[in-house]
Amino acid sequence: MEKMFSHIKLFYKDYMHFASRSRIMMEMVVVDAAILAFIAYKISQIDHVKTLWTGGTAFSATLAGFSYFLICWTVTFMGSFAISNDFTTNTAKYMLSLPVRRSSIFIGRYLAATTLAALATISFFAFIAGESYYYFGNIPATLLRAYLVSLLVILTAMSIVFLLSSLIKLDRFVLMGSFFLFFLAMPVIDGVFQINSLNVNSLLYVDANVVTKTIGYTPYFSYADFIQIVPQNYNLLNFNEAIISMVIYIVVLFLLGLYVYSHKQVS
Repeated sequence: MEKMFSHIKLFYKDYMHFASRSRIMMEMVVVDAAILAFIAYKISQIDHVKTLWTGGTAFSATLAGFSYFLICWTVTFMGSFAISNDFTTNTAKYMLSLPVRRSSIFIGRYLAATTLAALATISFFAFIAGESYYYFGNIPATLLRAYLVSLLVILTAMSIVFLLSSLIKLDRFVLMGSFFLFFLAMPVIDGVFQINSLNVNSLLYVDANVVTKTIGYTPYFSYADFIQIVPQNYNLLNFNEAIISMVIYIVVLFLLGLYVYSHKQVS
């Protein structure tokens, strides 16, 4: 067991080092953070945001609605290369011939990619806190709790990406598949459900709203209808079901990805 932990630690450090040297991974996260910062700044300049949301809570909650997009974008770039890159660069034969369990490779890289995504998300929440303090003179106490809930979203999204990375050998296809799933498939499926008046707390696209709900609700949520944080959607979301749904996602998809990777053939 001790040897397994040492191997996990080794592959954790290895992937952290790989990510630090990967320009595309870092540049995409920086670009994304810059875009979100610009959007947040533009929101903060709207007059009725300043006058109505004097407590700062609703302001921060609205920005937290962007967490789904930041998290999924970051997780996609941090996780898509973790497993499939070995097959893309033909280093899989060497990696999988090492006298270590495949589970150690999978777990170590999963934890490393999750750490990177969590750090990127901290920067986003720090920006929200700074904006809230600058404009309203306080920082919502529930912001920390919202970040902890966002870690569930990160773990869920990472489990999905790692499963795809275990199934698909070319990392560029994992990247495209993740984008398709997070930014097209899930929103479209949720839209179909909404059209048919169905509320399903089993899509990550829906579950991610729990981050906003953790911060708190105010009557001024109607302002944020362009990101679907409106009173109707807010009230429909079942907090406990969303949390349970994500935990199930994490466990099932992680174990499935681990199983696929452990039995993957190297050609």
